[in-house]
Amino acid sequence: MRELERITARRSELDTLAPELAMQLQEVQAERETLVIAGRVLNRLAEPAYEEGSGPSSPNCRCRVIER
Repeated sequence: MRELERITARRSELDTLAPELAMQLQEVQAERETLVIAGRVLNRLAEPAYEEGSGPSSPNCRCRVIER
């Protein structure tokens, strides 16, 4: 019977941890996505064409402004 009590107690602990861990996982995934985007931006800024003057402030930039 002692084993059954230990199993029940451990299941209760895990049931308590599950929502907290799920929230932490969502936060980690969101931060990873942010870091992926930041990495892409840094890679883009490091591209030779960007450094040579074809970035957004360059007259050769083919960006267009969309007004609302």
